Amino acid sequence: MFEDTDIPSLLKTLDPKARDKLRRVLVHDLLDFLVLHKEERREALRLLGEIKATEPR
Repeated sequence: MFEDTDIPSLLKTLDPKARDKLRRVLVHDLLDFLVLHKEERREALRLLGEIKATEPR
């Protein structure tokens, strides 16, 4: 769906209030998706764990 969208460029075109609203909507939609889809939730948590493990301390 968003493969061709350059999100950072899109965000630069928005004023701060619109950017915050978009962020809140995306987070809300992501949480709804993860609550409803157990396997995808597990995969997302696994990926977050891998990302955290590779971050320098």
